Amino acid sequence: MKTNLENALVDLISSSPTNGTTEPKAITNARHWHNSCINESAIEEEGVDVILSFINKELGGWPVLLGDTWNDQHLTLIV
Repeated sequence: MKTNLENALVDLISSSPTNGTTEPKAITNARHWHNSCINESAIEEEGVDVILSFINKELGGWPVLLGDTWNDQHLTLIV
C-alpha cells in the first residue's frame, strides 16, 4: 500500500497540471519543488541562492544558515 501511494504521489507531481482546472497550492508547490530537485543542470547553474531566497522570504529565515551573523536580539522564546 505504501509503495502504491508513493507511486501515485510521484505520478501526480511529475505530471503537468490539467488545463482548465484549479489545483490546490500544495500540489502546485510540490510539483514546483519536485521539478526543481530533478533538474540537475539548473541546480548546478543556480547553486543554493534559489533555496536560500525561498527560506528567507517564505519561511522567515533559518538561523542555523546564518552562522556567526545570526542576531538573537529579536528572538522570543515565550509565546
